[in-house]
Amino acid sequence: FSPSSQDYVLTNTGDGTFDWSVSKSVNWITLSATSGQLAPGASATVTVALNSAANDLSAGTHSDTVSFAN
Repeated sequence: FSPSSQDYVLTNTGDGTFDWSVSKSVNWITLSATSGQLAPGASATVTVALNSAANDLSAGTHSDTVSFAN
Protein backbone atom coordinates (compact mmCIF):
# COMPACT_ATOMS: atom_id res chain seq x y z
CA PHE A 1 0.00 0.00 0.00
CA SER A 2 1.28 3.42 -0.82
CA PRO A 3 1.21 5.51 1.19
CA SER A 4 0.73 3.26 4.18
CA SER A 5 0.20 6.16 6.58
CA GLN A 6 -0.63 9.85 6.75
CA ASP A 7 0.25 12.34 9.48
CA TYR A 8 -2.21 15.05 10.54
CA VAL A 9 -1.03 17.95 12.68
CA LEU A 10 -3.52 19.52 15.07
CA THR A 11 -2.62 23.02 16.29
CA ASN A 12 -4.38 25.15 18.87
CA THR A 13 -4.24 28.73 17.61
CA GLY A 14 -6.77 29.92 20.19
CA ASP A 15 -6.45 31.39 23.66
CA GLY A 16 -7.87 28.47 25.64
CA THR A 17 -7.12 24.79 26.10
CA PHE A 18 -9.28 22.39 24.12
CA ASP A 19 -9.91 18.66 24.04
CA TRP A 20 -9.86 16.78 20.73
CA SER A 21 -10.73 13.29 19.56
CA VAL A 22 -10.28 11.16 16.47
CA SER A 23 -12.44 8.24 15.36
CA LYS A 24 -12.59 5.64 12.60
CA SER A 25 -14.78 2.60 12.06
CA VAL A 26 -12.77 -0.10 10.27
CA ASN A 27 -10.32 -2.56 11.83
CA TRP A 28 -7.62 -2.15 9.16
CA ILE A 29 -6.75 1.41 10.19
CA THR A 30 -4.73 2.26 13.29
CA LEU A 31 -4.68 5.70 14.93
CA SER A 32 -1.57 6.76 16.85
CA ALA A 33 -3.82 8.61 19.32
CA THR A 34 -7.58 8.86 19.75
CA SER A 35 -7.85 11.90 22.01
CA GLY A 36 -5.89 14.58 23.76
CA GLN A 37 -5.79 18.11 25.06
CA LEU A 38 -3.99 21.04 23.48
CA ALA A 39 -2.86 24.11 25.37
CA PRO A 40 -2.78 27.45 23.53
CA GLY A 41 -0.03 27.36 20.90
CA ALA A 42 0.53 23.62 21.26
CA SER A 43 0.29 21.02 18.53
CA ALA A 44 -0.04 17.24 18.26
CA THR A 45 0.50 14.83 15.40
CA VAL A 46 -1.91 11.97 14.75
CA THR A 47 -0.79 9.23 12.38
CA VAL A 48 -3.47 7.33 10.48
CA ALA A 49 -1.95 4.06 9.26
CA LEU A 50 -2.97 0.88 7.52
CA ASN A 51 -2.27 -2.13 9.73
CA SER A 52 -1.75 -5.83 8.93
CA ALA A 53 -5.53 -6.42 8.68
CA ALA A 54 -5.41 -4.46 5.40
CA ASN A 55 -3.58 -7.43 3.87
CA ASP A 56 -6.78 -9.49 4.23
CA LEU A 57 -8.93 -7.08 2.19
CA SER A 58 -10.16 -8.30 -1.17
CA ALA A 59 -8.92 -6.56 -4.30
CA GLY A 60 -10.73 -3.31 -5.01
CA THR A 61 -11.43 0.01 -3.40
CA HIS A 62 -12.02 0.26 0.33
CA SER A 63 -12.70 3.40 2.32
CA ASP A 64 -13.42 4.77 5.75
CA THR A 65 -13.88 8.20 7.25
CA VAL A 66 -11.47 9.43 9.89
CA SER A 67 -13.19 12.16 11.92
CA PHE A 68 -11.47 14.82 14.01
CA ALA A 69 -13.56 16.68 16.59
CA ASN A 70 -13.00 19.25 19.30
